[in-house]
Amino acid sequence: MHCSEFFNLFVRVEHNMKLNNTHVTLSLLKQINLLAGLSDAALEAIIPKIKVLSLSKGEYLFHKGAESSELYFLLNGSLQVLDYTPEGQLIGLAVIRPGWHVGEMAVLDDEPRSASIMAEKDSELLYLSHKHALELFTHEPIVALRVMRGLVSIIRKDNNVRAIIAIPNAKVRVYRYLMSIATEVEGEMHINNLPKHSALASICNTSRETVSRALSELQKNQIASKLNTHDWVIDASALELFIENIVFD
Repeated sequence: MHCSEFFNLFVRVEHNMKLNNTHVTLSLLKQINLLAGLSDAALEAIIPKIKVLSLSKGEYLFHKGAESSELYFLLNGSLQVLDYTPEGQLIGLAVIRPGWHVGEMAVLDDEPRSASIMAEKDSELLYLSHKHALELFTHEPIVALRVMRGLVSIIRKDNNVRAIIAIPNAKVRVYRYLMSIATEVEGEMHINNLPKHSALASICNTSRETVSRALSELQKNQIASKLNTHDWVIDASALELFIENIVFD
């Protein structure tokens, strides 16, 4: 899809919202990472201000350039952060998992949305208005600190993804991205909740078929293995050597 087609599809976020009847409780708010550790009194003060909405798979929460500034918290489902290249190609930048938040940049600078957010599967979210989100940041220093740390992390990841996209070899792009999202668990490198092949393809600017072949090669060479449907373990040292052999082949 070209950029011009994208803007023709622009719809204000409030038209996409489907409010539901989920009752907001303390236990529900405690599922949100940004609010972890807040007192019950502080959480109770948030309850009257927060709203719940649902998105169907493939539905946009908002588009890049939207004039909206709510702060969202994902309860369940999955969201993908999307953007367009200068050539008009859609790429995936990140995946938002349950417990995470999104939208804090527009809350802070009141500027249009910097990326698009689409539901990767049916999703349920909480959200605060711009005014109430700013009040939360102002009155709860730990929340403000978490937001700042999150923004720093976004900058670092964005720089990393942009560097990966610049790699000429598509499979190497996939492998470098896998290494960037792996975390150490008891001496092993684990990838939890690996994005779908289509999402990986968008993030790494390649085809889903290339992603499938790249992952199959790692399994064939015993460099990576599945722990379950969504979680993988990789041999980082072996993968580094594997990448070097591709680059210098």
